[in-house]
Amino acid sequence: MKKILSLFAILIMAISASAQEKVLFDPEATYGNGAILSSENTVLELGNDRATANYNLGLQPTKAYCSDLFGQKVMVENSETQEMEEKTRVVYIYGANNPKDGELDGEDKSSGVSYSPDHQNLPQSGTYYMITPAKDGHITAFIILNANKNLYVVKGSTGECLPLEALTIKADGAEPTVTALNDDYTLAAKTTGTVEFNVLGGETYYVFCTGSKLSFGGYVFEEGIVEPDPVDTRERVMFDPNGTYGNGATLTSENTKVVLGNDRNTANYNLQLSATKAYCSDLLGQKVMVENTETGVMEEKTRVVYVFGANNPKDGELNEEDKSTGDGYKPENKNLPQSGTYYMITPSKPGHITAFIVLNADKNLYVVKASTGECLPVEALTLKSDGNTPTEVALSETYTIAAKMTGTVEFDVEANETYYVFCAGSKLSFGGYLFEEKAVNPEPVDTREIVKFKSDGTYGNGAIETSEHTQVVLGDDRTTKNYDLKFAVTKAYCSNLLGQKGMVENTETGEMVEKTGVWYVVGAQNPKDGPLDGDASTGNGYKPANRNLPSSGTYYMITTTIPGHITAFIILNNGKNFYVAKKSTGECLPIEALTLKADGDTPTEVALKDDYTIDTKMTGTVEFDVEANETYYVFCTGSKLSFGGYEFVSGNGGQSDIVAGDANGDGEVNVTDVSIMVDYVLNGSTEFIKMANADMNGDGDVNITDVSFLVNMILNR
Repeated sequence: MKKILSLFAILIMAISASAQEKVLFDPEATYGNGAILSSENTVLELGNDRATANYNLGLQPTKAYCSDLFGQKVMVENSETQEMEEKTRVVYIYGANNPKDGELDGEDKSSGVSYSPDHQNLPQSGTYYMITPAKDGHITAFIILNANKNLYVVKGSTGECLPLEALTIKADGAEPTVTALNDDYTLAAKTTGTVEFNVLGGETYYVFCTGSKLSFGGYVFEEGIVEPDPVDTRERVMFDPNGTYGNGATLTSENTKVVLGNDRNTANYNLQLSATKAYCSDLLGQKVMVENTETGVMEEKTRVVYVFGANNPKDGELNEEDKSTGDGYKPENKNLPQSGTYYMITPSKPGHITAFIVLNADKNLYVVKASTGECLPVEALTLKSDGNTPTEVALSETYTIAAKMTGTVEFDVEANETYYVFCAGSKLSFGGYLFEEKAVNPEPVDTREIVKFKSDGTYGNGAIETSEHTQVVLGDDRTTKNYDLKFAVTKAYCSNLLGQKGMVENTETGEMVEKTGVWYVVGAQNPKDGPLDGDASTGNGYKPANRNLPSSGTYYMITTTIPGHITAFIILNNGKNFYVAKKSTGECLPIEALTLKADGDTPTEVALKDDYTIDTKMTGTVEFDVEANETYYVFCTGSKLSFGGYEFVSGNGGQSDIVAGDANGDGEVNVTDVSIMVDYVLNGSTEFIKMANADMNGDGDVNITDVSFLVNMILNR
């Protein structure tokens, strides 16, 4: 954790050395609607709670954490002596009305409905607080939040609430305790403490809870964005010192389970406590009561609770005498154990297992895939002996070690595969494990797919051409006629990519001769953003600022199921704006993401100008990278783009292989990638990020979990 924090410290470039700014309430003051408190770089404005009375003022006796941040010396009556005494309290306020999106009515009640993230309806009346910083920074605000009330921090400019991972709740105490918000932005129990979040200069942040009146005791502002601590995503599976574990006993975590093998019918696995040193204690140690052998007194100690069986693992069933039968496992036979001491671990996600074991000398340690019976190779297993620091232990080619070892075995696991863990000729002691979800570079799909038009085909609105992983759909050009189908006699470059044989008239002899060229389609209407009117496209041409994708006219929509690279045949007129735009956002790809090449014996690169035009008409190709399951509109404005199909390349042959962690796509994985991913998680910035690379765990989302994976990857490589 220290290493991780040190790395994050490097990223906090924007944090200045200036002191914290505090905005606190005066215990002698009154605070009505619109009351304003300020510091050098922030303004706090109170919401429109009620017209005829001020916000309520309270004093909260707090513990060390909140006292240090917000405590003030105030005079408080001693309930026993009735004398006034100086005490440390947090001065806080709260209103009389729940926040709603309507005005105050005549009875001083808030009206309308409560905020919802879907509707983004900011409160206009009731209890809410508006913080506006002049600079980017970090807010730590005192709150008292009731159980099951939705806490929101909402941007005034958009009505969007900050995501869960952008909010940190800490409960008051001698030390603060981080408390997780539920998916619906609620807490299970009433909490006095703080909420923390990053803020952007010039933005106003509404802070409130729905269905209640949030108590608010001011805040601390620190200039500079504060990066969150990475989430510890490891899952522990440990044995209960008071439990019993027989055949088939199962222990689970969120993403894994371990099942104990078929050791004996008439007794449970043996349960033991191992007195371990720092390494294993930190990983899997539990507090248990242990008898002091000298005094006979029970004392609390840290131990690893582990199990072991009575029978060596073998590939036959248990016999009537509770003995395992058959033969021990051999890698060449792939004969999985059916009885004796063995443990079966199944993860639901790809990751890394660190399991506690006690392994005897000269006993073969195996981790075996259930699906194939193959044992993991020696180099895939890492053994570490317990100690203040772990000591790596060499596993020989026969899967044995020279001396008995208490420590761990580590190995990578695939999702939904079961791994048998055991040793041959002995009863492996097993004390649970840590599972850590791990970034996985997906196996590249090494494919080149061609989509061409047929010489005898007809292609109307919505016509589709497909390959295994792609499809192109023709736009809504005209209702009474198909796209025109033409043949371009091409030179070596385009002929090699998409060339087909076609019959062309020799202009000198009048005879039909066979040539190699590209069959292409072209429509009759310029692409516009309105529907067809009869057979004419309507509306306006696309503009990058408006993101108004075409709905009629000549355009082509390419979708791939895996990421890769498109090389499409086009004939582009000079002075016409050429765009490739994403359906999901309407954004066109930047100029630098498009490569134009003119046809020839060798291709010649053609420069696309700042307005997405070229100087001379070009027959050739456009190339661009594509994301999985995104649709790309290909078209030009003010003209009918000719389109002759494409080559799709992915996997080892392409230019879009996924490299986990290379968030900016520069070919290296380093701290810069961490910074880019943090910027995306906190601020939604997509300017520099390659989403496929940043999605470290392959779950389709980029969040703080992916940042944590990347930090650990950088630190541990």
